[in-house]
Amino acid sequence: MSWMEQAVREWVWNYGADHPDQPWLLCDLDVWYPNPHFVGDRGRHPEDYDEDDVEAEDPMNPAYEYVAGTDCGYVGDNVYDDDCPF
Repeated sequence: MSWMEQAVREWVWNYGADHPDQPWLLCDLDVWYPNPHFVGDRGRHPEDYDEDDVEAEDPMNPAYEYVAGTDCGYVGDNVYDDDCPF
């Protein structure tokens, strides 16, 4: 095991202990890890979103807060004032 893998595992363990209510943890390397301290139904992986998938609209899906009702995952006002046709 490399030093990087050891560092990530240590981060997952420590961060997960501080946040036991989060089923998935997103590290600085842009990788999702399951929280070893989470108890309960972990649900789907946050990146398991498919537009044709009805379950993706389920609020229990971690990807819901990033995808539902937003444009490309952007949360906030999506109003464009320019005259650009594309």
